[in-house]
Amino acid sequence: MANIRAHIPLGILILLVALSAVVGAADDNRPSLEDMKGIEYHYQLIPENSLAKSGDQISSTFLEKTAFIDWENTPSLKEGFYIDTVDRLLKAHNKILRVRFDLETPEKSKITLKSRSTDMKTLDRMNKAAEGEIDAFFGNEAYSYSLNTKIPVGKHNVSTMTPEETFNLLRSSGSEIYSLTQALRESGQPLLKTHVMRMEKYKGTVSSGDHKGMKVELQIWTVKGNNTPVLAEIGFGGSIEEKQLLDALDAWLSQKLQSDTLLAKDAGASKTEITFAASANK
Repeated sequence: MANIRAHIPLGILILLVALSAVVGAADDNRPSLEDMKGIEYHYQLIPENSLAKSGDQISSTFLEKTAFIDWENTPSLKEGFYIDTVDRLLKAHNKILRVRFDLETPEKSKITLKSRSTDMKTLDRMNKAAEGEIDAFFGNEAYSYSLNTKIPVGKHNVSTMTPEETFNLLRSSGSEIYSLTQALRESGQPLLKTHVMRMEKYKGTVSSGDHKGMKVELQIWTVKGNNTPVLAEIGFGGSIEEKQLLDALDAWLSQKLQSDTLLAKDAGASKTEITFAASANK
């Protein structure tokens, strides 16, 4: 057995070594729970009463119903959109392509390609550099990988940026996202850019009970130029090492939101799908 290689022709031995390397590389690129470094929890809320009519301010009704949370007065602001084919090719492959401009810190603006699935077996790892995360909602979990490319400051406008401009940026920057979206670009189907969404994020701190001091956030999304909320979401997250503590907050907070009749009918809906639904007649 120790001398078995002496009886294998050199050409076959080289082929076996090459195949072994390919299999090993494939194994390295398989999804793994060990890649999931963070976890996020979220609940979709009934959006209508979340934002004051003037915008950029949480409504008094919402503040009264979430009196157990101290909310900061000033939100951070982002604007962005999603890209897919009209017949939703990316959705069919459990992926999203998102463009997001950070209005507070422009250098954090980025394009994200994200794969997501409730089954690790069908999750696309995409690339070794992709960041893994767990999305939790009402006892359910989904797993995701994300790849990001920075948007150069001052060179693009969120309102006028087209899918073609987005792909040109990805190509010129050498982004892995460009090659991973080849099927999207070459599908022959028209590309859809959703409405540009204005995203207000308010930071909050639980002010009473066993979870006093823990951090949460409220996101309110509107179509840019319109103050009517399309979605409102409370969420929080942390590292996977904090999961036990975060699970306890999840159980407590979900019960509070249910008792205060704040939850949307589909409280686990994704922001992506809500945005595409709002853009259906675009």
